[in-house]
Amino acid sequence: MLYGRGTEQDQIHRMLVRAGDGASGALVIHGEAGIGKTALLEYASGVAGPGRVLRTVGIESEMELAFGGLHQLLWPVAGHLDRLPRPQAAVLSAALGVSGEAVRDRFGLGTAVLAILSQAAAGGPLLCLVDDSQWLDRASLDALVFAARRLHAEGVVMLFAVRDGVPGGRSTACRSCCCRGSTPRPSMPCSPAGWSPCRPTRGSRSSSRRRATRWPCWNCPRRSPPNSGAAS
Repeated sequence: MLYGRGTEQDQIHRMLVRAGDGASGALVIHGEAGIGKTALLEYASGVAGPGRVLRTVGIESEMELAFGGLHQLLWPVAGHLDRLPRPQAAVLSAALGVSGEAVRDRFGLGTAVLAILSQAAAGGPLLCLVDDSQWLDRASLDALVFAARRLHAEGVVMLFAVRDGVPGGRSTACRSCCCRGSTPRPSMPCSPAGWSPCRPTRGSRSSSRRRATRWPCWNCPRRSPPNSGAAS
């Protein structure tokens, strides 16, 4: 159970509910170690339910392994590659190690990541969790930040957790995904965590399929019991 995190849970809850109507959004959760960033990602995963969540975790020892983080996140939906336009399928296949080719088009890779997330969300809202983003390899982080800044009406929610103040980490690069069209919120009073929200975009379409696949509100408590302690 999360204590003292009602405001953050409400923010995540609203994003997930809007995704059921086709809206997309991204949120960066940042702060020092041990304040509950991972716990909030697990909370979001519990609301979304099995089968609708993709996740990757940055590992310090793999920071120089290009596309390692992207592979972990997207491999479960690699079956959608054949639905992408040929150039996007080719560059993403290279990044995932399917084709054996080198990745030469970083812009094309970013658009391919956005495209495959959109395809994966065609059957209902999709949640992407990126934990310990400060240790994600730069190639993966660049592609994911590119996609996060261009989310529109796909029904995709991307949550990044990043530890601040890590020497050699990539916290600044991760938080840059929210520098357009957003106003960073102040630190929550229950902890030194900072929040940098990307403005969620409401989908222009609202179909019966989207409404039918909305994440139910009863899975997501509106407010945690008051407590002075932070989540672990």
